[in-house]
Amino acid sequence: MSAVKFAVAVVLSAPLLAPVWAADAGQIVVTGEASRDIAPDEARLTARIDKRAADPQAAAQLAAKAMTVLLAKLEKLGVAAASIQALGTQVGPLREWDQDARKQRLLGYQAVRELRLDHLPLSLLGPIMQTLAESGVEQVGSPQLDLADRTGVELAVLMAAAKDAEQKAQALAKSLGVGVGRPVAIDANPGAGPSPGPVAFKAMRAEAADVGQSYSHAGLIEIHAQVRVAFAIQ
Repeated sequence: MSAVKFAVAVVLSAPLLAPVWAADAGQIVVTGEASRDIAPDEARLTARIDKRAADPQAAAQLAAKAMTVLLAKLEKLGVAAASIQALGTQVGPLREWDQDARKQRLLGYQAVRELRLDHLPLSLLGPIMQTLAESGVEQVGSPQLDLADRTGVELAVLMAAAKDAEQKAQALAKSLGVGVGRPVAIDANPGAGPSPGPVAFKAMRAEAADVGQSYSHAGLIEIHAQVRVAFAIQ
């Protein structure tokens, strides 16, 4: 089965040196490129607990109990405490329009608690999704697949792009019988647009989740870098 690749741009919007791209007879201007395909090794996702009751305190207690039970299950799965962020409870009234009375009618109260899970190993993502579904969590966000060492990978690819620019300049200079001096201007990813965020694998609600799904073959992320460099001609 062919691997799926997701393109992710490395964006460094500020130039490393003030670029001077006007035509200059004393310069060689080249663009270096590099890319690396790498499998995602971590994920993050959000889940929401939504409980309802006749009064606000009861709704909040139901949400708190559901969160406590869920956190215990996640801990049992081996999810690190540092990866779990349980946000506070939001409580509000539930109303509907009473057509006969021509006014809003109070139905009860709703308590919502959000759970954020970060830096999850992909090996745990399937069991976590199954646990969320079995725990009656009302909504689960799309797992966001990413790289644990994204910054390190991006810098390595950027350095490879810079090396590619240098090699191109050397080849051009050799063919023209001149030498290559020091770089006088460098621009990382010229003209690149905003970088997309971590890859969204699949949107799903808890009740519709494929709880048996494996994320061990989630595809590849392509990290791409582009560097434009002006070298002095010797």
